[in-house]
Amino acid sequence: MSELDELDFVAVEIHTAGADPASVCAVDMALVRGGEIVAAERWPVRPPTGPTSFSRLHTQLHGVDEAAVADAPDWPEVAAQLDLLGEHLPFVASGADRDRGAYEAATRATGATPQEHEWRDALALVGRLRPDVAPPRIATAAQALGIPDGGHPAGSGSEAVRTAEVVLALARQSGRGTVRRLWSEAVPPAPDEPIIPESLRQRHGAEPSLPPAGAHRWAPPSPGPVLASAAPAARGGGVGWKLAGTAMVGIALGAALFFVASVSVIMEYLEDGRGSDATVGMGIAALSAFLAWWFGKTGVGWIRREDG
Repeated sequence: MSELDELDFVAVEIHTAGADPASVCAVDMALVRGGEIVAAERWPVRPPTGPTSFSRLHTQLHGVDEAAVADAPDWPEVAAQLDLLGEHLPFVASGADRDRGAYEAATRATGATPQEHEWRDALALVGRLRPDVAPPRIATAAQALGIPDGGHPAGSGSEAVRTAEVVLALARQSGRGTVRRLWSEAVPPAPDEPIIPESLRQRHGAEPSLPPAGAHRWAPPSPGPVLASAAPAARGGGVGWKLAGTAMVGIALGAALFFVASVSVIMEYLEDGRGSDATVGMGIAALSAFLAWWFGKTGVGWIRREDG
């Protein structure tokens, strides 16, 4: 009996024609039973928001355009298939809030009431079980986990398959063989696991064990008198950390604003067909996003630091 025999879920990636979450145009699905991917499909959908919902940017991202869904079923038919799966199995998505929002928005756009399903976020799982993967993404997680590129053709549910492969690899690595255990017990790996960098090993190090009864216990020396001048120095050091941290957070906010502006410029480049300029812009946007994350994380840590 495999340790993953009870691991059952449906990996789902919902694609939209445009920025409107109700403009669902395709659903990638990968069915996992007993820890194995047993089926994978892409279901094209005629967007509830109409054929004019397609934007060039979104089509370039997922490869679905108006012609691809000309003979596709309407959303209620596809939603019924999802609902049937969701009655028995949890949904797992790389961004559960986004995909759940698209499912609910498209359903309401057709005048129906969305059903309540169990949604699990794969990226949240990556972030908790593999803190060394930063920023947590399905592609970077797959690479870190040693998952080979299966070369799944577009239109075969490839994005959902990749999500399922990452979740299955995390389940095998952590020894957690059910969806409930994976997400409810998603704690950092043991500090001696070879996949964890030294800095994280120290962070997640085990608490020191107590010596056996009767053994000599070391006691720290009693503190000596504190000089009057020492307290202001410590306080001054703490203020210094907080000021430096505040400056770091300010830099992070500036980088975040630059990232938002970069995304807008990239979209304009794509709309104008300037692919090479858009590629350069994506690299700059990725760098600014990383800087915003790093400066923000470091700055907050310095602000919270209590000693000098």
